[in-house]
Amino acid sequence: MAATNFMLKYFQAKKSYGMLNLQSIQNDQDLLQQPKLCRDLIIQHQFEMLTPKLLYDCKPLASRVFTQKMNKSSLVLEVLTFNNQFIVSLLESGRCSIHDKHTQKVMFFNKSQNEQIRSIFLNRVNESIIVVSVTKKDEFQSLKCRTVTFKTIEKAFQKIASLDIKQDNLSQYVFLRGEFKGQKLFKDFALRWPDFIEFDEINQKIITKHSQEEAYRVWSLATYQLQYVLKNETIAEFKICNGVMLLLHQLENGSIPMTMINIHTGEEIQKFEFSSIKNEIEFLEQFNEKIMIKQKDKNLKIYNSWDKSLKVIEGFDAPEAFIFLYEKEKFLTLKEGKIEIWSSEGEKLTNFDDQVLSTKIETGNDGAGGSTSNYIVSVSLSKRYLFSYFQEQNNGKDFVNIIDIQNEKVIARVKINQKIGDSQFQCRNALGRRRRLQNHRKLSSLFYDEQSHELFIGYTDGDVEIWSPSNPKITKQQ
Repeated sequence: MAATNFMLKYFQAKKSYGMLNLQSIQNDQDLLQQPKLCRDLIIQHQFEMLTPKLLYDCKPLASRVFTQKMNKSSLVLEVLTFNNQFIVSLLESGRCSIHDKHTQKVMFFNKSQNEQIRSIFLNRVNESIIVVSVTKKDEFQSLKCRTVTFKTIEKAFQKIASLDIKQDNLSQYVFLRGEFKGQKLFKDFALRWPDFIEFDEINQKIITKHSQEEAYRVWSLATYQLQYVLKNETIAEFKICNGVMLLLHQLENGSIPMTMINIHTGEEIQKFEFSSIKNEIEFLEQFNEKIMIKQKDKNLKIYNSWDKSLKVIEGFDAPEAFIFLYEKEKFLTLKEGKIEIWSSEGEKLTNFDDQVLSTKIETGNDGAGGSTSNYIVSVSLSKRYLFSYFQEQNNGKDFVNIIDIQNEKVIARVKINQKIGDSQFQCRNALGRRRRLQNHRKLSSLFYDEQSHELFIGYTDGDVEIWSPSNPKITKQQ
């Protein structure tokens, strides 16, 4: 911390004496022209300048158009933004809102009060949002999938721009339906539990599982056209990375048979197996051409499928969670609140001096009378920054740690749940009314918008808070 304070003082001194022209730093290219030390200081400073500016609350509006069940306090599962204008927030209850930052208008992705949205996906390939939902019509059993383009959403907001949001017949305008509901996907196939839909942005694919047929279908994320079908009753699981899909077959005589295929064509590349599986498998993961397997009380093994080499990594404990950064040949592990960065070769790059950088929070119940808890972490779209929620045990103060993955260091810590009373902080709900904030709320999700350099924090009460830079001239990015 002392070193950080010294760096910031040095940065402020250079700024005061005109040695660093912040006005000229308008984008990443300008930033790259600065000396490396100045670049690091600017990046650190822009994060530490984040302050809460606006809170989005659609509960009063939702209470007028949704059923009571959909209006109970519900945590924010996911937040995403697009076009530097629209904020999408998905609640655990299945309600999904879209806020227009410019007009403060609100709409809902739900087509009606009887539709619950289970997941959302930002499809940057063709500028759309994919929505996966269930409906009351079939007792919420079948997965429905549709895509809504950015342009369609913009047109929907243009239509309601001139309307009075306080009028009685709100449901006619606030649901994305009719001409704005989007395009239905996979309409010729029924998807029911335990079927699922998985999105693969790296290879621009969508994979759907069809249990009754014992089949997987692979679709184009750009055109939504079916590309091929995998039918094999022995497939137990699959893994995806750059250009390939690894099919894991059912355990057979103490061995795990595997098939590697070209994910774009479905053609087989090679077959192989892991034998002598005697202990419990703690994890089996694919990382580009490498396959990592760890049995309980055994060392980690990394098998290179291209050159058939095998590397044994001693002292690697199975983590609670992985984050794979395929393009950067790195992966992150989380265990007991500690974060480590590893190379694809199994070399530990940093453990951040064994610091606790992330705290688990309760996110629901496990169905057996207990509770479930998760780490709240988020990786920026560029895969450069990791954001993790952390709570100090001695005083209960909440922070968001910001890690530069590329340089493998913690660059900032933002204190959240600050005392209410900042005159710059705007707190209005979707009906335009001011509201009073609680002094302490529980965080449930994080999202960082690199285009606007804004941090979005979702809370368990359904609110979304936006943290913006105090001096946008320093942090403006193209």
